[in-house]
Order: sequence, then structure tokens, then C-alpha cells
Amino acid sequence: MAFSRMQNMLLGIAVGDAFGAGYEFRYPKKADYEKRFEWKYLKHPKPESKHSPGMYTDDTQMSISIAECMLEEKSLSKEALLKHFRESYARDPVDGYGRRTLELLLNNAAEFVPSERNSAAMRSVPLGAIVDLNELVNAAYANAQATHNSLRSASSSLAVALMSRQAFARARMPFCQYALPFLQQYDADLCKYLKEVNRSKAPLDGKSGVPTDATETLGAVLYLLNNFPHPEDLLKNAIVLGGDTDSVASMALGIRMINHDIMELRPFLYERLTNHKYGRDYLLKLGRRLEKKFTNPTL
Repeated sequence: MAFSRMQNMLLGIAVGDAFGAGYEFRYPKKADYEKRFEWKYLKHPKPESKHSPGMYTDDTQMSISIAECMLEEKSLSKEALLKHFRESYARDPVDGYGRRTLELLLNNAAEFVPSERNSAAMRSVPLGAIVDLNELVNAAYANAQATHNSLRSASSSLAVALMSRQAFARARMPFCQYALPFLQQYDADLCKYLKEVNRSKAPLDGKSGVPTDATETLGAVLYLLNNFPHPEDLLKNAIVLGGDTDSVASMALGIRMINHDIMELRPFLYERLTNHKYGRDYLLKLGRRLEKKFTNPTL
């Protein structure tokens, strides 16, 4: 069974999300994540969560919304994206959304106040398939403006899209050489931080794992992509970092799988991934549609 690059990307997003959801902020210290790591899908640790093992969360659902918007809309405006976000949740109300995001999706809030959380970045991997660089930049910014309108939210969305674009282009140069000179004109402080992560070749210094902060989440994703070429090693180490494990694993594995096959992972990760109406088979169909519309970007 062979899948296309777009299909592997979407499956990587969903598998990373579903696997990471079982560990999200589960333990107070990073050391506990490695000590108690298991190769199996787990239920989200919050007692009130309706999440079930193998089910993805808001990270994947909003990535699906972006992919659908890329296919169905003439441009990825913030209005078009928000429309798709709302439609996706209405047809398939998955668990994992924050209170303020839910208010926005349920039309109880007109707009978000500026936020530097990683919510825009976590759903930006599909944007890397956009061939025209100017269109990609506009889409990344519209993605942030739809829900978390701040400079850091927008630049983090763009950074993830560029990481994804680099994978589609099969660029062998380091991300800091490939994308940071371009990203510099949008957010110099973020670039400075990512350069430090790149030089140190180390994850976050904190003891409680990766927070929902966009900057530190990007640092974690860059660390994983730099140091773990094999998808399975990358997935395990996304969990070992602790904290917001579903978002970190979803982004990093989604990007990594653009040039790998999902079957390089343990079989259960594909076989037990949710296959409800908008689950595994829907992702495969969506990937085929993306493959027909988007060609690989070049350097």
C-alpha cells in the first residue's frame, strides 16, 4: 500500500495529534514522559475529556479545514478560513478546543483578542503545498488573523508553512539557511530565537514540557526536525519533550511524513487511527484531491 506525499502529510498530522493527545500535559515533569512512555494510543488525561484513544483533536480538524479551504476557495482569506473552521466543527464536534476558540466557532464571539498561543501554527502544515510564495505568505497571515490575530501568531503560522514547503521542495539545506532569511523581514525576534535553538541543538530548558506558546512550540518542532530523521524516533521524542505533545507531534510528524510513508511507523498507528466519517479514509481522499491541485514548490 503506497500513499502520496499529501496523503502521508495528512496522516502524519492526524497520527501525531491522536498519539500525542494521550500525553498532553499528563505529567508535571519532562522526565516522567520518557519513563512512562508507551507505544499505544491513550485517552486524553483530563477526566472530563470526551477524547477516545486513536481519535484526533482540534489540531487535525483545523488542518483539514485549511486543506478544504485550499481546494474550495479562490483565496484563503480570514473570512473563508473561519467559515471552514466553523463548518468542520459543526459537522464533527471533536474534543480539544479551548473555551475561547469554541466561542468563536459557535458564533458567540466576533473575533479573538491578540494571542501568542500556538493555535495558528498547529494547523499550518498543509499551507506548505501552496506553490506561489506570496500566496503562501498571505494564507499564513490570514490563518492567524482568523482566530489569534498577533504578529507572533502570524509569523509562527508562516514559519510552519515554510518548514512544510521546504519538505515539499526536498531542500537539503538547514531550515535556518532556507527560510530564516525570508522570515526575518516579518519577525526578527522569532528568527533570533530559532537560530539559538538551531545552534544549541537542544530542546527547551524548562522542566514542565513544551507550553502552548507559539515561539517555544516552534523551537520544539525545529529541534525534532533537525535531530530525528526517522519518523518513529521523531514521534517518540515529541512525546518525551512533554507539555503540549499533540500539537508538537502533529506539526513535526506532518512535516516529516511529506517525504516518508506512514507505514514506516508501527502498524497500529495507522490501523487504529480513527476512521469515523472524517477520519482515516477521509484524509486519504482529501490527500488525493490535494495531490491533483498542487504541484511541489521549487526553490
